[in-house]
Amino acid sequence: MVSCESRSFWDDRGSRGSIKHLRKRERSATVIGAMASELLSVLLLSTLLLINAKPEGHAHSFQHFHGPVLGNEHEIIWNDDDGHSHEDYVAHPHYTFSYGIEDHHTGDYHGQKEQRDGSEVFGEYTVKEPDGNIRTVKYRAGKDGFHAKVHNSHRKDHQQDHDHHHDDYF
Repeated sequence: MVSCESRSFWDDRGSRGSIKHLRKRERSATVIGAMASELLSVLLLSTLLLINAKPEGHAHSFQHFHGPVLGNEHEIIWNDDDGHSHEDYVAHPHYTFSYGIEDHHTGDYHGQKEQRDGSEVFGEYTVKEPDGNIRTVKYRAGKDGFHAKVHNSHRKDHQQDHDHHHDDYF
């Protein structure tokens, strides 16, 4: 260790400096080196965490039906992209369902009922609109397309009920 602070020297660039300046540069280089080492450690750790955090596999969705299958049914077996084998049963579709909500606190009022027998579907849905109008749509769908009749409980513009027919709906 040099204790003489007044000693002069010539550095590599041809500049004159003192021991005091040299020690200051050495301390700066040491601090910068330590910071660079910490930064490198953080980057390496982050990279390792990202490599290990990559998603494994993929999501699946599935549905199961348990119960009797009535009518002429047949089994369908298929393989997905991962080579897993799945089976399902196809039968004559026949169902009826309905639901309704009437919430006096929020003013929410809507519902639906529907029935299906083979390729024919019949149903209706009702909704209370913000202006108080209750819109009811009765529909039928089958091989001849989709047919709907819209009824409004009251209208401001005095429009008539509308019949709608779309051959390409189903």
